[in-house]
Amino acid sequence: MSHRTEWAIGTEQAVATRGPSAPLRNRPNCGDHPRPSAMLTVHELAALLHCSTRTIYRLTANGRIPEPCRLGSLLRWPRAQIEAWIAEGCPGAARDEVLV
Repeated sequence: MSHRTEWAIGTEQAVATRGPSAPLRNRPNCGDHPRPSAMLTVHELAALLHCSTRTIYRLTANGRIPEPCRLGSLLRWPRAQIEAWIAEGCPGAARDEVLV
């Protein structure tokens, strides 16, 4: 079975077909941007903070970033909490000074 995708040039929708007799489905154009989700994945949060996912897990484990919500086995950070935390200057994210 062959798979092909036809892009409608100059229109706001793309049409994809699968096989010769498959029904047509409308898909949003690549230019359409959906509303950002209310919950961030570890990858989205790492991209937002310009750091690695490992850094996100470390910050979380040390209590230096707002706690994530657990959805089954998934971790998600509420976007509003993260944005408020950033607006406050990321309190708790800076390393403690070591006195020698």
